[in-house]
Amino acid sequence: MTLSKMKVVHRLNLGFGVLLVLLVLVIAIGINRMAEVNNRLNSISNVNNVEARLAVALHASLYEQSLAVRDLLLAPDATTRKPITERLKKELARYQSIEKELDTMFATLEETADVEKAAMAQVKSLTTSAAPLLKTLTELADADDIAGLRQLLDNGLTAKQAQRRSALGELAALEDRLNNIASGEASTFYDTARVTMLILGGIALAIGIALALVISRGVVGQLGGEPAYATDIANRIARGDLGSQIEVAGRQASLLQAIKSMNGNLKDIVSEVRTGSDAIAVATDEIATGNLDLSARTEQQAGSLEETAAAIEELTSTVRQNADKSVHAGELARSASDIAENAGQAMQRLVTTMTAINASSKEIVNIINVIDGISFQTNILALNAAVEAARAGEQGRGFAVVAAEVRSLAQRSTAAAQEIKSLIEQSVNNVDSGYQLMQQTGSTMDGVVESIRKVSDVVADITAAGREQASGIQQINDAIVQMDQTTQQNAALVEQAAAAATTLKGQAQRLQQAVSVFSLAPA
Repeated sequence: MTLSKMKVVHRLNLGFGVLLVLLVLVIAIGINRMAEVNNRLNSISNVNNVEARLAVALHASLYEQSLAVRDLLLAPDATTRKPITERLKKELARYQSIEKELDTMFATLEETADVEKAAMAQVKSLTTSAAPLLKTLTELADADDIAGLRQLLDNGLTAKQAQRRSALGELAALEDRLNNIASGEASTFYDTARVTMLILGGIALAIGIALALVISRGVVGQLGGEPAYATDIANRIARGDLGSQIEVAGRQASLLQAIKSMNGNLKDIVSEVRTGSDAIAVATDEIATGNLDLSARTEQQAGSLEETAAAIEELTSTVRQNADKSVHAGELARSASDIAENAGQAMQRLVTTMTAINASSKEIVNIINVIDGISFQTNILALNAAVEAARAGEQGRGFAVVAAEVRSLAQRSTAAAQEIKSLIEQSVNNVDSGYQLMQQTGSTMDGVVESIRKVSDVVADITAAGREQASGIQQINDAIVQMDQTTQQNAALVEQAAAAATTLKGQAQRLQQAVSVFSLAPA
């Protein structure tokens, strides 16, 4: 992505970001260089100077030892030599302490050079070789043996001390030389850091100036002119002045060119909106008028539906009552059918009973016939007995009387049997007549029961049809109620549409007022 295609905020962020990065880089390098210089100075101050100071202290301590030996040789008496001996011991102990401290620094510090370690090793070697002589020196001093001291000095201590002074002088000179070298390096490093920071600062300044020029030209090119002119044009459009002539100095894809195109499009849009708002106002008047007429007709239709619903409700009530009465009639028919069936069953039982009576009467007739036959035979026997009694004469007179009585009884039995037979035959005839009447009555009752059943079935069909009719009328009533509700809702919607049309008309008027703010004619 090229710089000209980037957003302004991204360009500014890029410019300031680059400057900030360069600034941070300069600061970081400066801090790093300053830290390095500080480290070198600290090394000079805390290491090199200390090592040089300790080397000088060793050299001075050795010199003090020589002075103490001289003073011992020049002292007039033992009393004077005693404090000198103590001073000599103290200097020997101080020398050992300083040498140990310096040796520890050379051994532990990474900055210690090999030449320093070699020089220190030479000093330590000479100190080690001189240690027996120095021990003897302290013993002779404690013994106040001046002659022994002179002999010790003549036998090599003086030469050994001279070697030690020479080695310590070389070590001190080496430390001074290394200290001067470190100071020179620190100065050179400081000069290099200063030059580096100046170069980076110059580069940052040049890049900042270049970015400022590129970004400013790009912004002006994107705006199409000065920002103040673009702001003035935007304020005119905001006030509704669409007739201003906009001059574009930059490229065609600039902001002012877009504002110019927007101004032209706004002119067209405002013109179309004005025309459309006028048409909307006229259309809303017509819609409002039509909604009023539709509302009136809807109210009339709602009234008619209410009347129809009331009539259907009455018809539904009537059909429901008829259905209830049909149900009651069906119940009565079923009750009559049950009663007729019970009567038919009773007649059937009566027919059965009459049949049994008829059979019993016939059996009685048969029994009477038997009795009649017995009476007839008894009469014959009585007659024969009377004949035999007449033949017997006087001996058979009593038997003849008995035979006469028996014959009389037999005749009366025959007469009675005839009468009973006659009555029984009459009763059988009556039972036969009653049986035939009962059969006819049973057949008639069966027909009545069948007819009542048919009537009950018809009443049940009528009841079912009445229920279906009531259900259908109820559905019609529900449909009419729904139509009534729908009509009322339509009436409410018509009112809402009328209100919406009125609102739309008001909005169209407000739109006309809002559009009237814009001026399309050139100023």
